[in-house]
Amino acid sequence: MRNYIQEFLGTFFLIFIGVGSIILNDITGNMSNLFIGIIFGLTVMVIVYLFGHKSGAHINPAVTIAFWINGSFDGQKVFPYVFSQILGSVIASYFLYFIFDNPKMMGETLIKNGNWLQCLFLEIIITFLLMFVILNITVTSKRKRFLAGFLIGSVVTMGSIFIGPITGSSMNPARSIGPALFGDSSFLWVYIFSTIIGAILAVYFKKTISR
Repeated sequence: MRNYIQEFLGTFFLIFIGVGSIILNDITGNMSNLFIGIIFGLTVMVIVYLFGHKSGAHINPAVTIAFWINGSFDGQKVFPYVFSQILGSVIASYFLYFIFDNPKMMGETLIKNGNWLQCLFLEIIITFLLMFVILNITVTSKRKRFLAGFLIGSVVTMGSIFIGPITGSSMNPARSIGPALFGDSSFLWVYIFSTIIGAILAVYFKKTISR
């Protein structure tokens, strides 16, 4: 149960802080895509430091599913983990919706140029990179945990800065689902499908090069 609570809290704060920064930028115009990307990356980094050695700090259904397919995660825990992550995202999104009094935009991941196929491939590639980095990092010691937080946070930052202006930079089904429920859910399936496929492809790629 402790691990499920940590996954809930980790995803809650990822959405509340990360998506909250997008909403604030829409209201004030004081933050650029660069700063939003850094905020997302730093938030992930802190969560990995807090929960990485306990729940694993997946905070991402695609990561949980990929770990299961990799054989490094108990299949019986997949649904509770994914449920906890999505619940954290939905509740955080509701809090943002309530606090900012029905904002014009909810920080949804939206296809900015209307090209859903481009969005699909970009999200697959960046999620592939994220999962590949995660698969090559262990958190069995404090030193490695520090490295894991830094590298994973860096990938999230780079992904957010690179494809954020085009796709909104999901890399995480929970990142997209929560805000979409209170905002625009157009092409939500693209973000769910692409992120899960990207993470799974990373698993098979790593197994291939490790033979």
